[in-house]
Amino acid sequence: MDNYSQVFAETLALYESCYVPGDQGDNGKGQVLVRAGYTINQTINPRVGYVAKTGGQTQFHGVGVDALHDCVDGTGADYLTDELQPDGRRLIKLAYTPYPPPPAGSPPPTNWVQPTAAYLEYPGPLVLKGTAPPPDDGKPDGYPEDAPWPAPPIEPAWAVAGTEVYGYEWYAQMAANVEAIYLNLLYRWSDFKGACNWLKNIREDDMLPQEMVDAIKVSDEYMALHPDE
Repeated sequence: MDNYSQVFAETLALYESCYVPGDQGDNGKGQVLVRAGYTINQTINPRVGYVAKTGGQTQFHGVGVDALHDCVDGTGADYLTDELQPDGRRLIKLAYTPYPPPPAGSPPPTNWVQPTAAYLEYPGPLVLKGTAPPPDDGKPDGYPEDAPWPAPPIEPAWAVAGTEVYGYEWYAQMAANVEAIYLNLLYRWSDFKGACNWLKNIREDDMLPQEMVDAIKVSDEYMALHPDE
């Protein structure tokens, strides 16, 4: 098999950085390998593909993390290494090592895997240039995409006038207002036990919205989030 190190060098250059956390070396190599292998297979030599791996072997979603081989003559090579850095990270870099050719008359390899675009979608520690995540908009993790943002204002009253007290709609409105207060003041959803506690205070002790706000504002969590208040 020809030396395709140049393709690997061009693939490495597609990423913002080739440094990965210390425990992500194999995943980083795998990302580069499947992308370079797909490019080679689709544009240079359709006989070149991945090497299938089984459970217990170092792999990236079922294929080798650093090797390609030819589906006809069985020739192949390793192309990558992950070099440990002084700070504990690993650097994904070229390390071309051709395999000895199989004996003459050897059958085609049975562990050859066809490169496909699907392999390029598997996540890993490397980030392609131009694909950095959008700036943080301040939403808490899990905040519904279809919910209004910023969080709705805190209502002056718990329930809409005319709502049947302690009916289904009343409880729905109580829960919505409790969530609104959490999102406005603590920037997160309420936890289950906390919400139950507030709903108990509202239901049994006639707690008003401002009383809940005042109670949250003296909490350690609130003061940590709003140190200047």
